[in-house]
Amino acid sequence: MDKIAERVGVDPWTIRFINAYHNGDLKPHRKRAEDATLIETMQAAAALVGHVLPDDLKAMTSAPRDAGRGEGGD
Repeated sequence: MDKIAERVGVDPWTIRFINAYHNGDLKPHRKRAEDATLIETMQAAAALVGHVLPDDLKAMTSAPRDAGRGEGGD
């Protein structure tokens, strides 16, 4: 992930957050992610190592990606 982040010019933490599963995401084996907590785990890991995350990453949750956007994901 670090090499990909460097190649595309994105912070390694950010690329992990934007690619983390959210509840309801369809995995490659066609199963929906349930009880996803990777985002919250990464937030806790950052805090443990003293890495200050930007506000947008601190505000992320594992809630479904379209939560709060209304029907149709608008």
